[in-house]
Amino acid sequence: MSNKDYSEIFKTQENYKRKRGEGFVTLPMSGDDVSDILQLAMDTAQKQGVTRYENSERCLEAFRQRSLDYFQYIKEQNETADSEGSARVIPSIESWAVFMGMSRMAILTYEKQRGDAWRDVIAYFKNCIQACRAQLADRGKIPVIAHIFSAVNSLSGYANTSEIKVTAIPEKEEKRLTSETPEEIATRYRSRLADLNADSLAQND
Repeated sequence: MSNKDYSEIFKTQENYKRKRGEGFVTLPMSGDDVSDILQLAMDTAQKQGVTRYENSERCLEAFRQRSLDYFQYIKEQNETADSEGSARVIPSIESWAVFMGMSRMAILTYEKQRGDAWRDVIAYFKNCIQACRAQLADRGKIPVIAHIFSAVNSLSGYANTSEIKVTAIPEKEEKRLTSETPEEIATRYRSRLADLNADSLAQND
């Protein structure tokens, strides 16, 4: 959607939020924005219900194939979205899980507890989803912060934290710092400063 299209939306719809300085706009939701995901959820629930994959090579291959079907679904939905008037579907871990007939936590459990083969397959598809979202963020189609949040919560190797390091004071040093009077501290630092000045003068000579 072009900037001109957004301008027309803003002229006709007052209920929107603009967050200045962040480079993104949140528009009012319409039924088309979630209708495809809701239809996917209903179809999956009716046709296959909650799906569990056994820990076997055969089921791993079935999981892999079903995941490939998810990306084909995303591709087809987005190719026909404009012509049919529906919204484009953005790949996400959650919609992948819905397509698989599973919860996001079930996929995470398979990844963490089923060995290298399952971990590698799941990590690959998660990375594919984040690659799509990174492309959308780079092109300004989704907020960058939305991509960052998704990556931090879905992929290993990403962190969104402020690191604070706490270093314990050695017991002897702690006792000395707590027992010294202000006058003793001043004397100690004056002595150190005198030693530094003496060393500096010696080097200049």
